[in-house]
Amino acid sequence: MPVFITTLMEGSQAPGVPLWEPLVIDRHSELHRRPMVPERDRPRTVVGRKTARHPTNAEAISAGLEFLSSNWHEKVWGETLHVDVAAAAYILLLLGEMPKDHLNPRFRGKISEAASQLAKMTFNPGLEDNLHVIGLAAAALQQHKQPVPEPWIDFIRRCHRDGGGFTMHPRNPRQENSAADVNPELTAIAIKVLRAAKLSDLELLAQHLRNDGVGNACSPSQLFVASTIFDWEAGIAPRSLINQVRKMAECPVRPDALEKALLLRCLVRLRILNAWTIAAELRGLQQHCGSWNGSGMVPGLADRTVSTDASCQVQVFCVTATVLSALALEGSQPGLYFGSDLPYRRL
Repeated sequence: MPVFITTLMEGSQAPGVPLWEPLVIDRHSELHRRPMVPERDRPRTVVGRKTARHPTNAEAISAGLEFLSSNWHEKVWGETLHVDVAAAAYILLLLGEMPKDHLNPRFRGKISEAASQLAKMTFNPGLEDNLHVIGLAAAALQQHKQPVPEPWIDFIRRCHRDGGGFTMHPRNPRQENSAADVNPELTAIAIKVLRAAKLSDLELLAQHLRNDGVGNACSPSQLFVASTIFDWEAGIAPRSLINQVRKMAECPVRPDALEKALLLRCLVRLRILNAWTIAAELRGLQQHCGSWNGSGMVPGLADRTVSTDASCQVQVFCVTATVLSALALEGSQPGLYFGSDLPYRRL
């Protein structure tokens, strides 16, 4: 309905226009009566003639934590811990990021107990001497405010390559590791644990994040590295590397829960408005049991997973924990409003 105003003062009408003819001043007044609603509050799914409301952030997080808590009994978690220690450490790392008010006291106790068990584990130099396990285990202990054993720190340092980056195994003094042995995901994790980086390490990660092809989708490895960069101690990542992450975050991603969650962790830190849309899509991908399924394993864990029934459960745990951490980050940004991704006005 257009809004009309009539000319009431004699002589104010235009020539040839009757005194009481309405003048249209707004043909789109419905835009003023309909407030702009954030994506998170908009229902998306239509079932029959009724609209099915997607869960809110709080509801999705609550259901996801209930799924993890209900499966955190000795049998499942014990198998997870012994089948893939790196995956167990990754889950503990992400749960350590969750706000305390999201976790009930009983579940918090289980998480703390698991972190203590992880700290007491000793790794066999002949079997478990790889950065997948020790790097993630050290990061998890740091997240839970527990000291990292000095042998672990020394092991991580020995995995550094002189030309930049970290490898899965310590370098052989007799034979320098080639550039092909460098692992970008492990490099990002090692920098997080050591809280320091060399220029050659940063250049290697920047090169890994470059996506020169127009319209090319981000790879899971790129998303994992970018997400981990924002977990570094403040001041380590230079502005040029953050700008490279921003460019990468503008590339499309596949409709996969894991990749969308890793992207959301970046968008929230970059304060990009598209975070709302990605969060809404993630909530729509949640299973009835409260979990999320992904088509692949977390990049930093890909080489550690064996094809067993227990490893499938590990994958569901890891993807669910990744999504929960991303949604918790998105919900903790009250300042993210329409236009907040625009450049600040110079005063």
